[in-house]
This record gives sequence, structure tokens and C-alpha cells, in this order.
Amino acid sequence: MIYLCLIIAAVAVDQILKYVVVSGLGMMNSVPVIENFFYIHCIPNEGIALGMLAGKQTAVIIITSVFMAALSLFLFLFRRKIHPFPLCAAALIIGGGIGNIIDRIRLGYVVDFFEFRIWSYIFNFADICVVAGCAMILIYVLFERKFKKSL
Repeated sequence: MIYLCLIIAAVAVDQILKYVVVSGLGMMNSVPVIENFFYIHCIPNEGIALGMLAGKQTAVIIITSVFMAALSLFLFLFRRKIHPFPLCAAALIIGGGIGNIIDRIRLGYVVDFFEFRIWSYIFNFADICVVAGCAMILIYVLFERKFKKSL
């Protein structure tokens, strides 16, 4: 149940943030939060990571949906068999994936808006959830023995 709540929370926060940014700022507009460092810069993104597969929305939706379904099945089947840490990671990845799938189906692109001027990528909350979930899985794999001792 906690994992479902985490998925729902990730999707809700993602969609609320996107709505607030688009309705308040509008697409293709930017406002500095910390001058020359952090901006809210609302752009459409038709690709996935680093703009790959731009213009191939149907393929991206299918691939992402299959991956989210497989990860959801993993979460359901192993929810009582393995440590909660990687299951929370899976829930974050699922929530982020669903948040971006909603945009792709509804708009034909994903709304990105976090821009740090130290690199050239703009991303959204769903992306943060996916990356955080992947990082958590990496941490779990690297330190699995320590996690097993904590059970």
C-alpha cells in the first residue's frame, strides 16, 4: 500500500507542478529563480533523455508503458520478499514514468521546466523521480549486504 501511495504522490506532484508552471508562466517562457544559475524555463520535450527519440511518441509511449507494467509487476510480486528500499525506488520510477506518459498522451510532448545553467538540460519532477529511483537501486545493489542486515 505504501508503494501505491508513493506512486500516486509522485504522479500528483509532477502533474500539479506542470500545471502551475504552464498556467503561470506559459510555454517557452523563462523566469530566474537564482540569477545566472537556476531558472524555471517551460519547454515542450518531444524526446526522452537528452532529446533522443524525438518525434517518435508512439514508440516512446509503448516502450515506457511496457517498462512501467513490468516494474509494477515486480513491485507487486516482491513487495513482501525483498527490502523496502528497492521497492520504494521502483515506485518512484513508476510514478515518474506515469507522470511523463500522461503528458505524452495528453499533449504529445513532456513539459520540462527546471533549468540549471551549469548544464544544458531542462527536466521536470517526473525525471527527478526516475533518476532518484535509479540511484536508489544502484545504492541498494552496491550495499545489498548492509540492507539485508538491517531487516
